[in-house]
Amino acid sequence: MPPPKRPDPSPETIKKMTRYVEKYWLKSGTTGHPDPEGTKAVVLGLAANVEEVGRPRCPCNFYPDKEAELPSMDGAGSAPATR
Repeated sequence: MPPPKRPDPSPETIKKMTRYVEKYWLKSGTTGHPDPEGTKAVVLGLAANVEEVGRPRCPCNFYPDKEAELPSMDGAGSAPATR
């Protein structure tokens, strides 16, 4: 049985994470995924994680217990798919 679907992030959080990713690209000199749907999926995952745990953790990684992982991550967990 698949895990329950988490609620969709709010449009405000999606907009915030879109700006976050765009600023990251400018700061790092990188670009988005060549397929805009790939970037969209990452932005939605970042937004969902912000609403769930308060930080934009990479949605490509699996965290058995996101709350427990936060203190040990110290800057890790950025989303390379947005680079």
